[in-house]
Amino acid sequence: MNLRTSIVIATAISCVALDPVQGQHRDGPSVEAVRLSTVSESASIRVDGSLDEDAWRRAPVATDLRQQEPREGAPATERTEIRLLYDESTLYVGVVAHDTRPDAVIARILQRDRVMQAGFDGRPEFAGDDAVAILLDPFHDHRNAVVFATNPNGAEFDALITDEGREFNIDWRGVWRVAAHRTPEGWSAEFAIPFRTLRFPSGGEGTWGLNVYRIIRRKNEEVLWSAWSRANEGFARVSRAGHLQGLAELPRSGLNLELKPYGLTGATQESEEPSGIDTEPRFEAGIDVKYEVRPGLLLDLTANTDFAQVEVDDEQVNLTRFSLFFPEKRDFFLENAGIFEFGTRGFFEPPPFLLF
Repeated sequence: MNLRTSIVIATAISCVALDPVQGQHRDGPSVEAVRLSTVSESASIRVDGSLDEDAWRRAPVATDLRQQEPREGAPATERTEIRLLYDESTLYVGVVAHDTRPDAVIARILQRDRVMQAGFDGRPEFAGDDAVAILLDPFHDHRNAVVFATNPNGAEFDALITDEGREFNIDWRGVWRVAAHRTPEGWSAEFAIPFRTLRFPSGGEGTWGLNVYRIIRRKNEEVLWSAWSRANEGFARVSRAGHLQGLAELPRSGLNLELKPYGLTGATQESEEPSGIDTEPRFEAGIDVKYEVRPGLLLDLTANTDFAQVEVDDEQVNLTRFSLFFPEKRDFFLENAGIFEFGTRGFFEPPPFLLF
């Protein structure tokens, strides 16, 4: 009878600067989020993509998006409306994407994390559909942000931006919801992002970084709310984002703790003699712990991680002389992964990484 025991314990602490980087504040457009003051108002928000509740009609609207492509700085040829609401637990973002030819809106993608992709320079770019993306910088440090995007099919996309777009991590998985709705005037999308997914500092002036990025695929037209100049290097430049105001009194829960335990049992039967059967029982257990010690300081701990739950790598056929590199998909190693990447890389090489 063979006895095999394995224990793997690893910890990581990710720190995010609490104060905005001095000298990095940029002038830009601003919009205010409206708080839902009653329980009935919060309950009335249905994440169905329609934006037909009264609360949406009362919210301030941002509309001044400008082209980055093809005519830099020109007004967008199609109107885009952005509204923001929040309650004690969730930030709601509503986008109305008007289109004079709603029948020509392109929407083919249904899979998660396919709406956007990292380009050759590592910066985010849209795939082949009409789509809209939201960038949020909760710490307002002008360097790091989280991105949520969707298309008219309601496909989900999320990613982390680190160090002004130096790293664009599309393997991050947040907890949030989105729905989209086709209309005779175009299409609309409704995002519901729990504050537990967005770590943010307590107190402060209540201002976050915000940007909105839309593509009208049939025209190859890319429009942004802020940082539309090509000299600003586009959507990933967090320091060039606009400002989301009105979040000074966000509630904070007393304990932000996530536990993911697992157990696995089984048995192996071996028969060395015709007259006997040897049975070997087996049991494994493990746990993942994520604890927010304080705003900006996160403790990640894993013990005997169940990697069987990790998404499998995409099968690839390589007929070139270049090596294949598979993205990291284990949750423990995705948290603020950009902090641990360093140095430079060649065109076909992944970035050097501190953890293996």
